[in-house]
Amino acid sequence: MSGTARASRGGRDRRLGAFEFHTFDAADPCTFRAAGDRITIVGLDIPKTLIAMSPARATRAMERPVSGREGIGALLAQTLLRLASDTTAYVPPDALRLGVVVADLVTAMFARALRTDDRSLSRTSQRILLARIHAYIHDRLPDPDLTPRTIAAAHHISARHLYCLFRDEEDSVAAHVRRARLEHARRDLEDPAQERTPVHVIATRWGFTHHAAFTRTFRTTYGIPPAEHRHHTIHHNDAPARPPKERTRDRRREHSCRER
Repeated sequence: MSGTARASRGGRDRRLGAFEFHTFDAADPCTFRAAGDRITIVGLDIPKTLIAMSPARATRAMERPVSGREGIGALLAQTLLRLASDTTAYVPPDALRLGVVVADLVTAMFARALRTDDRSLSRTSQRILLARIHAYIHDRLPDPDLTPRTIAAAHHISARHLYCLFRDEEDSVAAHVRRARLEHARRDLEDPAQERTPVHVIATRWGFTHHAAFTRTFRTTYGIPPAEHRHHTIHHNDAPARPPKERTRDRRREHSCRER
């Protein structure tokens, strides 16, 4: 951010000025030395698995100089500066979404350094869109009109495109919404402070409009009716129910995504 430094790695030196990126592999340590009295650096550690390009291409990109004053480099630099200077405005659920955004900005910066416009950029844009969709769903779980069709419309994409984005996710779109709603309802049922809140009120709070359907879905998922689960959890300290760890997939939609 300020000052001038020299980066030494593998017997090679490189001069670094303010707002210049220097990237290196943690398996090949790099030494920084201030050329003057003081340097200020913002550092980012990122797992290689989050870079949406082959290791060989990422290695080539790391060897290219990138400016933090223009283009993608400037966007990444300003994002890192903001995150490093103040994190009080963010809550824990923001961490996953911000991590995806930063990783995709790094991928885009690498792709620009290689002067490429290929599938890596397409994958990056899809991952950014998927992160936005997850955030959108999380913020609107109480809305009973939250459906794959309304989610797709809100992001100006077709329903089929939405199904394709969720092809490699743990759940289909509808199953993801249903599971998230059930998890929030389950936590409320396990909260002693909400013991007097009727089950149907909690169900409505999380987007379930029909009490009988909520009870049936809850019992199918957790193996116990919601009222009984609340009683056992609060009064008998039973272990809370957990959904089976199985991949719930809308096979018909997934097939449609592949065929078209």
